[in-house]
Amino acid sequence: MSLQQEIEKKAKEIHTDGYSLSIGGLISLYMDNELDLHPEFQRFFRWKPLQKTRFIESLLIGIPIPSIFVYQREDGVWDVIDGVQRLSTIFEFVGILEDETGEKYAPLRLTGTDYLPSLEGKMWRNEEDEEDDDDSDPENYFTMFQRIELKRTELDVKIIKEDREQNARYELFKRINTGGISLSEQEVKNFLLVMINKDFFLNFFKKLASFPPFLQCIASFPDSVFEEQYELELVSRFLVFKNSDTEEIRSSPALSEFVTNKMTEFARSDDFDADREKAIFERTFNLLVSILKGDAFRKFDKYSNSFSGGFSMAAYEVIVIGISANIDKWEDADTDTVKTKIRSLWENRRFKFWEKSGDNRERILHLLPLLGNGLVVKKIKNPEDLHNQLEKDLIWRIKELNAIRKAIDRSTEDSRKAHLRAGVVLLYAHWEGFIRNAAENYLRFVAAKGLNCDELSYPFIALALRGEIAKDRETAKTSVFYANVVEFMLEGLSHRAKIPHKDIIKAEDNMKSEVLREILITIGIDYFPYELESNVIDFQLLRMRNAIAHGQGMNINKDQFIRLNRKIIRIINSIKLTIRLIFFLKKINFYIQ
Repeated sequence: MSLQQEIEKKAKEIHTDGYSLSIGGLISLYMDNELDLHPEFQRFFRWKPLQKTRFIESLLIGIPIPSIFVYQREDGVWDVIDGVQRLSTIFEFVGILEDETGEKYAPLRLTGTDYLPSLEGKMWRNEEDEEDDDDSDPENYFTMFQRIELKRTELDVKIIKEDREQNARYELFKRINTGGISLSEQEVKNFLLVMINKDFFLNFFKKLASFPPFLQCIASFPDSVFEEQYELELVSRFLVFKNSDTEEIRSSPALSEFVTNKMTEFARSDDFDADREKAIFERTFNLLVSILKGDAFRKFDKYSNSFSGGFSMAAYEVIVIGISANIDKWEDADTDTVKTKIRSLWENRRFKFWEKSGDNRERILHLLPLLGNGLVVKKIKNPEDLHNQLEKDLIWRIKELNAIRKAIDRSTEDSRKAHLRAGVVLLYAHWEGFIRNAAENYLRFVAAKGLNCDELSYPFIALALRGEIAKDRETAKTSVFYANVVEFMLEGLSHRAKIPHKDIIKAEDNMKSEVLREILITIGIDYFPYELESNVIDFQLLRMRNAIAHGQGMNINKDQFIRLNRKIIRIINSIKLTIRLIFFLKKINFYIQ
């Protein structure tokens, strides 16, 4: 599709009308509930009294005012997208602006300006209010003539009628927001949530953000951040990252956009369990505030044995997502265990590196698993899901390796050595990462099949037995223990297998050929085809990676790196293909007898 075709297509999706409406007409629409300012959103706008006065002054002396943008809902009511601050100021001045409970704000009293110093103390007074007002000094109020003139002043109103989803209002609001104060991403997101599901915003989202233990935990935030409603951004991240899988985050174009899209998805969904999310949120912050008060997300210094500094977003994400994902275990743990675990984050090399890397999805993907199962792992329901998972995991790794190869090609002779050494370390990281993830995903898939033990091959029966043994640690090497093992072997084979899949696949810091052999045997894959690759794995990749990691002067040239890269990718692809062939060539005896 050409650029012109794209322009014409999108232009047809948005229909607009434009009118010049008097302020008196807008007042009537507001009082008849045909103009929705979303009063629950009022406090997100931060015009100060002088700004309000200057806007009224502009109306009085004829300074041009930007257009008001409204979105016409299906019921005909106009949602104000851009102009809430201006219209709110007018309605507050004339004494009709209501808050979210229906109570009227106190009428606005103006201040003097350079152009109109006599505005000082002036107020609007409706005729029906004059009889009830003890202050009858006409100098304090606009005259009848001034009130009529102001009500006859016309404003340009753009009415947007478009056929797309409600999320389009978010994009429109972002692009045409022309008010005197720019809004943060969170403030724009709040406005969108209000328009999509007011009950979700008021009775769930905002209430979480005002939960006292939560506010105590984030008290190290500066006041200026609270003025922008940033506590709502923290609640958003809690809900989104807790209920997202790694592939969703990795495939998202931008982190802020991903959080916004997920929150709007929650607001629209009938399946979103707000009560359950609220309970976990409250339990998480009740636990944190009872142990660490306001120090939970501040840096811990082991030398002074104390927390210091300001709020750390990285610490917040790791801690609250890790704890909420395993809240039962954390609540059962003693206080010292919780403290030690959180303090140890600040000594973790991965955390210290990514904590400083900025607000991006790579940081999220690397850090959230540090404190337990911080990210939801996407369910693998069928062979196609497993294949897609393996394919996605390999694609992004190959992209990174291609990027480092391009960097090597572009590097100068002086910097090439450093690029090549970095390339070896990256190649090893993707080698270990893919093998571990592929084995874990395969194991999770087989475990989810719900097969009986006698339907499985020996390696998976062994895993099921291993799970049973893990339950009887207290009776290990006693008669009861051995009796339980015998009972499982004689009677348990006809029962549904409970295959453990957490913490089964371990690289032991080095994905050498022996470790690869152990992993493949564990998941029922023949290691024989890979025996001849032990030299590539152990004496080329692993030896060079360890030498570089320990600061030794290992040299490698470009051709050697390219050959090594090809060999490792070939082995990875072979293992991926083997797992796929299990299903697509019907060789299910790999895991079923």
